[in-house]
Amino acid sequence: MTTSAGAKALQFYPERYYSASPTYNTWVKLTAAAVHRLRPAPSQAEPAISRTDSFDRAIHPTFFHLNHPIRFVRLVGTVVAVEDLGPRFALLTLDDGSGATLELKITRLTSGNNAAAAAAPGNSNSNSAPGTTTPTTTSNTTVPNLTVHTAIGLFSVLTTNNTPINIGTTLKAKCTLGTFRNTIQGVLQRCWVLGSTSSSTRAEAEAWRDTAAFMRSVLARPWVLDGEERRRLDGRMAKEERRRREEEGRAERKRVERARRKEEFLRERGERRRVYEEKVELRRRKEEVLMNKGALV
Repeated sequence: MTTSAGAKALQFYPERYYSASPTYNTWVKLTAAAVHRLRPAPSQAEPAISRTDSFDRAIHPTFFHLNHPIRFVRLVGTVVAVEDLGPRFALLTLDDGSGATLELKITRLTSGNNAAAAAAPGNSNSNSAPGTTTPTTTSNTTVPNLTVHTAIGLFSVLTTNNTPINIGTTLKAKCTLGTFRNTIQGVLQRCWVLGSTSSSTRAEAEAWRDTAAFMRSVLARPWVLDGEERRRLDGRMAKEERRRREEEGRAERKRVERARRKEEFLRERGERRRVYEEKVELRRRKEEVLMNKGALV
């Protein structure tokens, strides 16, 4: 892969270095058109498969802009389509004026998963400020602040404060990425409705400015990781690996010690029971001798 015709081939670093990238562990501000330009790493034989229906899972497909690894994206745009895809999914189509639209998949929970999600700690309105307390709300989707309502002749997508998401709604969306029929698709993780028409227009313009600034400052040039930084990361990972092995060793020693103590406890308990039963048997024999003494023969 190259940046342009005749340009130097991009260097793709091993996955262990991705955490040093300015794009890997952040919500990358992109347009819908830029999302569609993302590509899997050249070493991947197959396109990335969406395995991100639950944000709590650790596995998220990685795509690349130049050689920047990207898992999480943030977009602001207007909803131009809302679709009901049966009992498992709903679909929002977002148009941000970049010349392309992006489908955002909403995964709906089954009744069992919905009950588990309602009981899970931290399932509250994600719009609340840190340190504040809000009533616990229940979502029937994997998006904590989004609910899908369906009935005969009725389909609606609502935020947990009952704000409807319809065609024309301006939305700020955070999503992971997957593919469907070889087309990149967003897997919605968080979303916010951006107020009235005037305020949503201002918010969308501000999002465009933020996106343009991020693309100029970060995405306009390849990610470069020098040898010193790689050595530092290798040293840190080696230290973390040693710590992990030490923790595993301590856990194993504790497990062996617990097993030894349990075995010793069971052995001592068995010995005490054996001694007790011997005493009981000895007493019984003495009593039997006394009772039989002088008995008629």
